[in-house]
Amino acid sequence: MLSGIKVVILRMVLVTVLFSYLFYFALKYFPWYDCVVLMCFFVLYLGASIIDTFMVAAPESYVIEDADGRSYLYMQLASMIVLLYGILDFLSFKITRITWGPEYITSAGTMIFLLTVILRISALRALGIYFNLRVALYERHILVTDGLYAHIRHPLYAASLLTNLAFVLIFNSWGAFLLVIFLVVPAVWYRVKIEEEFLLRHFKLGYEEYAKKSKYFIPGIW
Repeated sequence: MLSGIKVVILRMVLVTVLFSYLFYFALKYFPWYDCVVLMCFFVLYLGASIIDTFMVAAPESYVIEDADGRSYLYMQLASMIVLLYGILDFLSFKITRITWGPEYITSAGTMIFLLTVILRISALRALGIYFNLRVALYERHILVTDGLYAHIRHPLYAASLLTNLAFVLIFNSWGAFLLVIFLVVPAVWYRVKIEEEFLLRHFKLGYEEYAKKSKYFIPGIW
């Protein structure tokens, strides 16, 4: 089984256990609206994880070099901290929970989360057999520059940033937004720099030319 699929399955199991406990706890002590938001988010998150599982393609050759630098771990930990704080702030702390227009804010967050699912599907489809959770080089590796990658170099990381923004909005927590700024953004940028240096080293002229024609996260802007 692919290591990527193993990670996704593990994440699905952990999230299922966590949300089952939180939902049971929430039903006993919190308003119905909070419980509905939590359960709907769980369904969306689990569905997105299942889609990820089926979108990951099996590699056709072995990894010959890895320069991850623990960047994937940092991104995952940062995102989980944001998610956990957002949920706790939403249900219990309520220290930084936004109280004006929560339904509209949650709806906006849900739409952004659905957008990230589309972004991930498009990016994973373009990467195909070259997707790896780590910054890695396969034996017969080519530089992917089509699909979303024709316009931006890091659509999966753009999706990661948007996913964390969705967490903030769905759970109405400006405190979670501060965590995104100070934890998630640096972790994602660290990953981007590692990957850019890695690809430049292995696809020097091709990657330099590609970088001139594309942006980091936002087509035509940045």
